[in-house]
Amino acid sequence: MIPATLETERLTLRPYARTDRDDAVRLHSDPVVSRYMGDGTPGDGEALFHAIFGIYNADEPRFFEIWAVEADGRFVGHAELKQTEHTTEGELELVYCLVPEAWGKGYGTALVGALTGRAESVGCRTIATVHPDNAASLHILHRWSFAEVERFADGTVLLRR
Repeated sequence: MIPATLETERLTLRPYARTDRDDAVRLHSDPVVSRYMGDGTPGDGEALFHAIFGIYNADEPRFFEIWAVEADGRFVGHAELKQTEHTTEGELELVYCLVPEAWGKGYGTALVGALTGRAESVGCRTIATVHPDNAASLHILHRWSFAEVERFADGTVLLRR
C-alpha cells in the first residue's frame, strides 16, 4: 500500500519515488547509518530500495507504511510504521534512519512525532526496538515518553509508548 504524505513543521514524509534511488541506496549502504541497525553491517541498498516498491504493490495483510523523508526539499532519511514480530494487537513499530548530515538538527524528534501521530490516527500505540548503544535514538524516544519494557538476548531494547 502506498502511504499518504505526512507533513510536520520541518519534515515531509512521502512515498518513495524511483528518483530517490541514489539517495536511498547511499543511506541504506552507509556503514555509519547501519551500525545500530540489524547486525550492524550495511544492507544491500539496491535490494532494499526495490523491496519498498514490492511492498507498495503488494496486497499486504499487515499494516506496513514506508516513506522517504525530506527536509527543505532534500532527501534526509527513511521511515516505517508497521506490524512486526514485536508488536501486539493495536501496536505498530516505528523505524527510522537519517543521513549523517541530518543528525543533531532535531529531525529525529520531529520524525518520531510524525510516526506516533500517524499510529494514533489509526488507533494504535507505538513501539520501537533500539540497539542499546544508540544513545541518540534512545534519548529521542524517551523525550516522546517511550519506556523500556524488555531487553532481548542480543541487548536490543524494546520500548513502548
